[in-house]
Amino acid sequence: MLRSFIDRTILPNTLNSVTPVFLADGRSSFNLLVTLAGGGTPGAMQLEGSDDNVNWYSIGTPLTLVTGATVHSHPSQFHMVRWVLASVIVSYAQVLFVELNTSA
Repeated sequence: MLRSFIDRTILPNTLNSVTPVFLADGRSSFNLLVTLAGGGTPGAMQLEGSDDNVNWYSIGTPLTLVTGATVHSHPSQFHMVRWVLASVIVSYAQVLFVELNTSA
């Protein structure tokens, strides 16, 4: 079963801005797609997981963004997580959308 959401609420020019929390329901495979508008300095995002929605840890390596393009990250977690989100770790000027999905 595929679960997905597209987020337009993240503040790309604000360090540590996050997407809404996504209930991963014990999944371990994720996709993060980020599309940037042209112009500006590209940044980076990090996929994070949590078992309790309080303590968060990195999943995979940071996703380096490319101006005017869509970039994709498909990290697999060594154990199943309950909650997942994406956070801005290097701020940047513009983003069109962030898509996060997971499959069983």
